[in-house]
Amino acid sequence: GKTISNDVVHDERVHDRDWAAEHGLQAFAGFPIQVEDRVVGVMAMFSKTKLPGHLLTTLELLADLTASTLENVRHFRLEAELARARKLESVGQLAAGVAHEINSPMQFISDNIEFIDECTTKLFALLDGYDRAMGDMEHPVGWEARQREIANLIHDGQLEYIRDEMPQAVAESRQGIRRVLDIVRAMRQFSHPGTKEMVDTDLNEAVQNALIISKNRWKNVADVETALDPELAHVPALITEIGQVFLNLVVNAADAISDQIGPEPDAKGRILIRSHHEGEFAIVEVKDTGCGIPESLRTRIFDPFFTTKEVGKGTGQGLTFCHDVIVNQHHGLIELDSTPGVGTCFRVKLPRTATAPEQASINA
Repeated sequence: GKTISNDVVHDERVHDRDWAAEHGLQAFAGFPIQVEDRVVGVMAMFSKTKLPGHLLTTLELLADLTASTLENVRHFRLEAELARARKLESVGQLAAGVAHEINSPMQFISDNIEFIDECTTKLFALLDGYDRAMGDMEHPVGWEARQREIANLIHDGQLEYIRDEMPQAVAESRQGIRRVLDIVRAMRQFSHPGTKEMVDTDLNEAVQNALIISKNRWKNVADVETALDPELAHVPALITEIGQVFLNLVVNAADAISDQIGPEPDAKGRILIRSHHEGEFAIVEVKDTGCGIPESLRTRIFDPFFTTKEVGKGTGQGLTFCHDVIVNQHHGLIELDSTPGVGTCFRVKLPRTATAPEQASINA
């Protein structure tokens, strides 16, 4: 506790009374600096005269202020560590899935290129044979003989098969390349370090990127439907953080559906994502047919480290992060509707202008 003495030369609590006497010190006051019930320092003062009450009060306030500052520093450091943990968790959970999503189109692109290469070799062989049949003036043959030779070349070179299959292989390869480019573009936006400045953000694009990146998490358990308003105006937002919010909500929806349908389901669940305007807000809803959230837990789901997932399936920071980004950083709202055994809907509301509303809250 605090220590106050007006006779330091004779006070046994003072460690070096000879030093105090040498310097003519009369009074001493010390107030502990406590962080989480642990003393990390002391705010102390020696004086050659008695310390007045207002100075003792000021000294105690300084000790409390220092403790509060240290606690804030610790809190901010913890938040930074949690932010890194969330990012690493997201990357770790999605990396294998993204690699699989890229590998699949790359595999059939590779197969199609090999097929096109074989077709090209046969076509050039056919052209060479056609040139020989039509251009060998030193050994002229009759027209019927030339027709038979060309017909044989067409048959041996499988021209009809190439004509049917080669365009399809090209089309599939183009589709696969577009798929890979979409994944890479979405990953680049998701992994961008971002800025602390609000920029005009296309929420529909952020939703689509989240679906692309998380596809491996939901494609086997849910059918995804989107109803994104094409007229949805851009909103001022931290684009990287908003993308992570939608990613967390989609992954949570897929996990809830997986818990609901079990390991050997008869049918998939459903995830519906809808965007629209409502007054001063742009709204994105993520609705699932998962296991739902019991009413007793709804007031706790945004608490730090609270999770219903098994050990090894996340840090429990996903919804805490969503709340922090939407409510604290964007002055928006996040609403929850849920029925156990039926499903859950998270409704994200972001201000359409940089002027934030006075109140930001959670409705559950």
